[in-house]
Amino acid sequence: MFKLSPKSFGFILSLSLLDGCGGTLGGNPEVDGTDPSLQKGLSFAIMDAPVADAKNVFLTVESLALLKSDGGWLTIPLETKTEIDLLHYQNGLTAPLASIAQIAPGTYAQTRLVLSDSSPARLVDLSGVEHVLKVPSGSESGLKINSPITIEAGLAKAMVIDFDLRKSIKLTGNWNNPNAKYILKPVLRMVDRQEAGSIQGPMAEGDVVCLYAAGAVKDSSDDCENSVASGSISNSNVHISFLAIGVYDLRIFKDGQVLKDITGIKIEANTVTKTNDL
Repeated sequence: MFKLSPKSFGFILSLSLLDGCGGTLGGNPEVDGTDPSLQKGLSFAIMDAPVADAKNVFLTVESLALLKSDGGWLTIPLETKTEIDLLHYQNGLTAPLASIAQIAPGTYAQTRLVLSDSSPARLVDLSGVEHVLKVPSGSESGLKINSPITIEAGLAKAMVIDFDLRKSIKLTGNWNNPNAKYILKPVLRMVDRQEAGSIQGPMAEGDVVCLYAAGAVKDSSDDCENSVASGSISNSNVHISFLAIGVYDLRIFKDGQVLKDITGIKIEANTVTKTNDL
């Protein structure tokens, strides 16, 4: 696997490109706000974990849709179709992506993102050079998140989608070659904002922090390929946000080498786990 630099780009779900989804994206049915079969709303926001080797990573989402139980697609209206710089939304900051005021209860098996064909994804490196980010099928069949969303009666739900650029951006050729081509093969994780916690606080050692499900196989390099989420230590602090409830292990890397492991970190909903308590 190619690394973007000696420090690779730096989220519990794997995203894959659709080989071809059955059905056609359909518009939202009109609702009058009084239909008892419809429940409180659903919203989506987007963010990214910090990375060290880019100034900007821009993309434009063309549409977002949910797979219904009958096999059809429900389009969720976008908050904006303007270009988003993912690197502006880190350390718990999110950009509103899409929302719907009312939605029928039930389980929606997949979330699908289609990226803009007219405004392709692009990366600006640390030297200020802009590179097109090729996204295979990103503007055609789209990107699929294989994580069901269950809507319950009377409850609103707010989802956060995290692009893991450390694992998502691949390089064809040498990283310091201006003619090298960048490919975006997004790896996403999605979590319910109300069922998530975070890790943050001072951490003087290391460059990269990789977080794993408890007991999972850990990476030997800071690519963080097997990780749930990753982050960078900046100004002697680390912040890994919107983590699903559970128990995790953490591995710290320095200059690409394993520096330290911390195991058995418990994440609770709406709770900040401080690093100085680990």
